Amino acid sequence: MNLVISTLLFLGIYVHDIQVAYFKIHKEDNSLVIEFVFEKNDLTSALNELNFDLSDKNLQSYIKSNFSLSSNKEKQNLTFGKMRLKDKHIYVEGRTTVKKSHIENLEIENKCLTNIKGHSNIVEVVLHEKQRDFLMNDERTSIQINY
Repeated sequence: MNLVISTLLFLGIYVHDIQVAYFKIHKEDNSLVIEFVFEKNDLTSALNELNFDLSDKNLQSYIKSNFSLSSNKEKQNLTFGKMRLKDKHIYVEGRTTVKKSHIENLEIENKCLTNIKGHSNIVEVVLHEKQRDFLMNDERTSIQINY
């Protein structure tokens, strides 16, 4: 019986293409770090709609246009590392310096890839020794988190 369930679950992974991007937000010293993980095909498709090719500059521009983060009611400006491609995923890290050592609240607006039908974004926030996960999509593009 377990073999049947395992096989069905395994096949379900390949039959249904779940379109999702992953965003992990955590604090390192005086910085908030955002790890962005995109499916290469989804991101390439979104950039092609804007007549952009896949490059560090265009990816950063896309993220700045579709993702914003405020900490303690103050909008944060992200600086980005180099884009990395591994298998079918694109990774990039954004970083911002926070002025206060204690983060009381976060506001996240995330419209990345929401133009793709059925696409979802998973946002994981690890702050104050707590992990919280949020599902965002075209119906839910912003969240507020208070600590």
